Amino acid sequence: MILDIKSSGFDLTAALEAHVVNRIGHSLGPCAYRAPRVTVRMQDINGPKGGVDKECRIVVSLPGKAPIVATVRDEDMYVAIARAARSAGRAAYRSRSRFSARVHPRSVAT
Repeated sequence: MILDIKSSGFDLTAALEAHVVNRIGHSLGPCAYRAPRVTVRMQDINGPKGGVDKECRIVVSLPGKAPIVATVRDEDMYVAIARAARSAGRAAYRSRSRFSARVHPRSVAT
């Protein structure tokens, strides 16, 4: 899995980058090996004005499927990352469950 992390409007610290890697790995779990690319974009929309202006957008690319996009805005970038990663992980898990059901149909006894 290639993890592409970029920030706009603020400096990407080592702690913030480690938090992204940890949250993505934890949230995607077993789906991570199927995702060839995960893109994380973080943005401070208002700059130093404050408010609910920290945005985290996570795009998970799965082969043969539409990309999963999770976007969250919050006052705290760490919270926005955690919530977006959780949302992307749930969507990837649902996608995996649907994929598994189609690949391995249950046999019907006659």
